[in-house]
Amino acid sequence: MNSIMNILMVIYVSSFVPILFTAFILWKDVTDRPQFGKRPVYFGISMLLMLGIGLVTLLTILVPGIFPPESSFMLYTIFAIIYLLAYFFADYSIHSQRISKSFFQDEFTPKLKSFLVFLIILSGVSLLAIILFFLRNSFEGAITQGSGFHGADNLETLRQTGELFKEDFRIVSLFLSLIFFGVQLVFVIGFNRRLFQFQEGVIRKSAILANTAILTTVFYVFYFIIFGFSNYVYLWFFIISNIVYGVRIINEYFFQRTQNLDRRIEKQAETLQLKNELIGSVINSTTEEDINIIRDSIVDAITRAKALLTIHEYGISGALVYSRSGKLLKVFSEEHIYGYCLPLIRLDMLKHLKRKEQLHENILKATFNIDIIQNTNPENLSMYGEKLIKTILDTKKPVIIDKIPEEIKGLQRMIGLFPIFDNDYLRGILVIFKDSFDRFFPEEENALQVLIENLKVIYSIIEGKYIQMERNRLQGEIEIAKQIQTSIVPKTIDIPGYECAASMTTATEVGGDVYDYSSSEFGTYFGIGDVSGHGLPAGITALIQLSAFQAAVMASRTLKKRLEPFEIYDLVNKVLCEINRNRIGSDKFMTQNYFLEREGKIYHAGSHVISLLYQKHDETVRELDELSNRTAFLGISEHIASESSAGYFEMKSGDVLLLYTDGIIEAKDHYSHQFGVKNLIQILVEHASDDLNSIMESIMEAVQLHSKTGDIKKYNGHLADDASLFVIRKK
Repeated sequence: MNSIMNILMVIYVSSFVPILFTAFILWKDVTDRPQFGKRPVYFGISMLLMLGIGLVTLLTILVPGIFPPESSFMLYTIFAIIYLLAYFFADYSIHSQRISKSFFQDEFTPKLKSFLVFLIILSGVSLLAIILFFLRNSFEGAITQGSGFHGADNLETLRQTGELFKEDFRIVSLFLSLIFFGVQLVFVIGFNRRLFQFQEGVIRKSAILANTAILTTVFYVFYFIIFGFSNYVYLWFFIISNIVYGVRIINEYFFQRTQNLDRRIEKQAETLQLKNELIGSVINSTTEEDINIIRDSIVDAITRAKALLTIHEYGISGALVYSRSGKLLKVFSEEHIYGYCLPLIRLDMLKHLKRKEQLHENILKATFNIDIIQNTNPENLSMYGEKLIKTILDTKKPVIIDKIPEEIKGLQRMIGLFPIFDNDYLRGILVIFKDSFDRFFPEEENALQVLIENLKVIYSIIEGKYIQMERNRLQGEIEIAKQIQTSIVPKTIDIPGYECAASMTTATEVGGDVYDYSSSEFGTYFGIGDVSGHGLPAGITALIQLSAFQAAVMASRTLKKRLEPFEIYDLVNKVLCEINRNRIGSDKFMTQNYFLEREGKIYHAGSHVISLLYQKHDETVRELDELSNRTAFLGISEHIASESSAGYFEMKSGDVLLLYTDGIIEAKDHYSHQFGVKNLIQILVEHASDDLNSIMESIMEAVQLHSKTGDIKKYNGHLADDASLFVIRKK
């Protein structure tokens, strides 16, 4: 019997080593992680208690006789309490964060006080057992003689062997053990098991420690009463208690953490999938469907959060979302109101709103100007919502109102405003109402965080769609403007005695290149010009110039009065200054040359780029620099007098006049080198005898080849500027 008991004692003591070693590793790991809060503290206390039991038991093996047999009651009384404490602190380390985060601390505290009361009672019994142990030699046998438990012969035998005082101690110990185990049994069954059992499934996920404590205690009571501690069977329960402790700790701090990590990964994957689906639905939705997507996101988040709560009545009772449009924040649709909500207006007005329809009507009416709120002192803001929004704009953090103003007490217990920021840009505000509880549960906080992220994505995509719609609209207008730009120039040009051809290659934006001609009895007028910059203003300026040119020539025909090119230049300039600058308010100006072919001579005026004249008789090219920088540009001042730029030149048979805009010579390669006039002269010399369309094609091919790795690559296949050509050959 003794050998078996010794073996079991060794097994029992040895069981502490792997359990405590594993527990220490887990404790050290969670201690380094701030998200565990105070849980490692309680975990560490439970380990120290278990270590204490193991050391005392080891001492009984290493130093036989240190505790006499009559001290068994004292030791196992203390062991029982320490086991209960170790179990308690282990359980509390596991559940404390759930208790705190679920706001059940107030409910848990009275139960904890009951635990402490019984712990004090048990500690008192243990203290009494220790006192009795040290006073065991002071007993004189009076209790044994008066108890009636022994006959005269047994009493005489005990007296002769000197065991009478020890029998006194055994009787007192038996009496105290019954009291101790009775109290312990009531405590374990009545309180310890129920200590973490409130909100079952939310706080406690496993009751294995409490159930083990009950089973062990009940066994101790009956085993001690029947057999005392002379039998080794009770050691099996000590060993089982250690194993249960180790299994519970390893399960919670290792396997559960692994499972939680897997669940978080699954949840992240699910969240990502849902977000991708959300993005897809928003991208392909109409404006009306966008409203429903926002509503469905709100309803889905609140429904998910409520499903995870044990007490659904404590969940979110209402929600609405203010969306931003320009400088304004407002609820744009009744679909964006969920449940019972209050408008964020003046508090004294709320008491007059009784029906839900009135509340919703005022919610939809309320509009908040962000700029005004941001630039106004809080004390000067009259509406309740304005002050809350002011706080959000200043802090860029949520505003939680758990101290409800007197005017709305009884209507709501808590209001939370959660800003939806995209960087520092406020896209909207999610307002949450709770009418039965004044705090957010962790499940609700997680759901709201996901909802805010989803709303941020929705708003960003909606804005992106709006920008794209505007871009498409503008692109459509630009395409129309480009069509106008290319359609207002003549398709064919007819100057008697000359071959003529012209082309225009537009850039990515609407430009201001223009060329035109008009015949009269005084000769044929023609011209080429380029408005500064790009876009619709440049196109409008070109159109005004062309209209003014045609009107001037028409007036010349009607009045039977010849107008010189410089006179046309001055008339067009006055029109541009009046309409474009004084009426439209545009700062556009343009370069322009006007020509008049009359009786074999070509008269000119204005200021544009240098034109080129190929002279067939010597196959040379003359640069007509007199066409450039001889007067101010069109549209700068109505006081321009361009007569100083007037001049003329003659063309002989086979000569080629090349007019162009700066988009030709300023096209750049990847080194930012321009195409230049020299390259243009070389091509003109090489192809001067070709038909005019071939000349233009050769020039454009060379320009595009030059800018292939430069402007064309930079501007997605387009030149940086419009490129126009006007070629004339004398027959």
